[in-house]
Amino acid sequence: MTKPNWTPGEWRLVDSIGEGAFKKRFTMNDGSVVVMVGEQRICLVDTRAEIPKSKQYMSVDLERDANAHLIAAAPTMASALHLALDALASMANEGIDENTFNEGGLGYEAFEAIKAALARARGEG
Repeated sequence: MTKPNWTPGEWRLVDSIGEGAFKKRFTMNDGSVVVMVGEQRICLVDTRAEIPKSKQYMSVDLERDANAHLIAAAPTMASALHLALDALASMANEGIDENTFNEGGLGYEAFEAIKAALARARGEG
């Protein structure tokens, strides 16, 4: 497995500060939220998104937070994909249901989709 170039560590959405009764919602002055690793800011996720008319029932904050959670989960998802890729390769090498891993089979399609997703995460696709 190639070592990723992104910032190592657990990425998290910083969406609140304080504890107990002192806990409150945290956003930057412009309304964006922060994704961090330790004390390092990875990115700001903006709140000023255009929402299509078909999604107007969903608030901008909910969509912004969903986007931020997805970004924060990216390294964990990449690790899971690497594990799944290794498992699929192992199953293919063991000859488990050979047709599954031939072109057009579900195993083959999953293997190719995972490789494409990981390449995109590395900026290669």
